[in-house]
Amino acid sequence: MENKQLQKNLGAAAALSTVVGMVIGGGVFFKPQAVYEITGGAPGLGMIAWVLAGIMTITAGLTAAEVSAAIPKTGGMMVYIEEIYGKKLGFLTGWMQSVLFFPATIAAISVMFGQQAAILLGNQSLVIPMTVGVILLIGVLNTFGSKTSGAIQTVSTVCKLIPLVLIIVFGFIRGGGNNPIVQPLVAEGISPTGVIGQLLVAILFAYDGWINVGAIAGEMKDPGKDLPKAIVGGLSLVMAVYVVINLAYLWVLPANELAQYA
Repeated sequence: MENKQLQKNLGAAAALSTVVGMVIGGGVFFKPQAVYEITGGAPGLGMIAWVLAGIMTITAGLTAAEVSAAIPKTGGMMVYIEEIYGKKLGFLTGWMQSVLFFPATIAAISVMFGQQAAILLGNQSLVIPMTVGVILLIGVLNTFGSKTSGAIQTVSTVCKLIPLVLIIVFGFIRGGGNNPIVQPLVAEGISPTGVIGQLLVAILFAYDGWINVGAIAGEMKDPGKDLPKAIVGGLSLVMAVYVVINLAYLWVLPANELAQYA
């Protein structure tokens, strides 16, 4: 009889790279413009919001880590909701993720990739073909099995972090470091309490996606032990990268100029 059980091939490294890979995306490049536009070109509250959003995300990650350790099953959020609140809400969660959340997220990220690739190649007619192509490529890669997909995820995450590290290093080396980072909090005429919510909504998008690592719990060797470490460790690493790279941005350009780059 054919074995239909999921193969438990994934360890802590694959789960950690999945968290980091799911979270770090286009937001690290595009959200600073939105953040400093909201603050009126002032840096202080924007930097505080990056740290605050990171702390909020890690707090959520600690909660999810407890749940994932108690419910080490494949399915992620859908399974957690089903186990805690019942099958009806679990079904609705799964339906929402399958029909709305994941397709919309995949489409948004793929369109972003297609647009940037077309700009790089100097041919705007390539946006749609590149977008469709990357969706199909990711779909094909996920048919190779959990062990191969885990290796691909680890390699792609490392490759994603390399340019970020280079941006940080050369930003601090080549930047003048003469731009304000903490003051002023916001531009004159803008209330900090009035815009902090907008900042957090914008920045939390860049921290989104980590909860989906729970979907691979059934393919992990020891999900009860490794999944919480991957969630908390991965989010801590992401927060460090986001805060430091924003410092590097401000080391090169003032916040009022960053606000103009879409």
